[in-house]
Amino acid sequence: IDSSALEITNTIDIRKEVDYELLMHIGTDIASGDTFYTDSNGFQMMQRKHRSNLPIQGNYYPVASSAFIEDLDLRMTILAAQPGGGTSLKSGELEIMQDRINFHDDGHGIGQGGKDNLMTVSKYMVIFEKILEKDNLNSFPTLSLASHRQLHNLLHPVQAFVKTAVAPEDLLPLRYALSVENSNMVSCDVLLMTSHILPEYKASTEANDASIFVHTGDKIGLLFHRVGFDRRFSDESLGDICNKSETNLGRLNIRNMFSCLFEQRLHQTTVSFSKVIGNLEDFQQFIMNPMEVYGFTARFRNFTGDPWNPLTLLDLPSILRQ
Repeated sequence: IDSSALEITNTIDIRKEVDYELLMHIGTDIASGDTFYTDSNGFQMMQRKHRSNLPIQGNYYPVASSAFIEDLDLRMTILAAQPGGGTSLKSGELEIMQDRINFHDDGHGIGQGGKDNLMTVSKYMVIFEKILEKDNLNSFPTLSLASHRQLHNLLHPVQAFVKTAVAPEDLLPLRYALSVENSNMVSCDVLLMTSHILPEYKASTEANDASIFVHTGDKIGLLFHRVGFDRRFSDESLGDICNKSETNLGRLNIRNMFSCLFEQRLHQTTVSFSKVIGNLEDFQQFIMNPMEVYGFTARFRNFTGDPWNPLTLLDLPSILRQ
């Protein structure tokens, strides 16, 4: 438990069971009625209704990463580190399916039972939040800003690497470590989703040689997401880990985030980094639209050495065989 969320980890093993379903059920006093909310794609929340004329399976909906119930005073949100299915069969309740094993065909199109289960670990965060602005109707369901940050930490945990032996001499040295230098200057609703070192390719200059060479050097792709959030909830639990001021929301400044790690000019691209849309100076402030994802490519500053020396052959036949 931290100051704002309860962490739940379920270790699930039903391999010895027969025709068995296991679910996680949380009951509260929240007067949610027959309404609950789930996200269908990891970006948007959708309102769901429990329909008594449908069987239980007809009331289950995808839970890609989050679900919540609420009344006029309180909201309970479940954040999931893995996708699944969920429902609310009664007011004040949420349940998330954990696993099922079926030795018989259930008549829903598979044509056989499902019994290839393994031991799995499911991880969740449960958050209770008071609704502060009760007169502000929630016409468009979204997570709170604090819930978005918790979900980001759940889906993108910090990776820890422990050195257990002396590194071999032929191991390439670490040129750069990507880290956010000034987190208190970064807007709370702007999230770094991923970063990739981008390969570059070059054809052979020799006559009658169709070889293609590849290197991964100084070019990196960055994906940023500006979340849309419900403003009826407090953001005090965020502390000073990011900038919560209204004038800074949705603003992206690469230099504020990464200091002088990259060269001054960046390129705005598609989310696949394959097409350049425009140019951006690293000190410029880029305004992101809510619930949009933006791609950028940059080059590391002061990159030393020739990335094409030695040449690395791109072995296409081996890649295609995989």
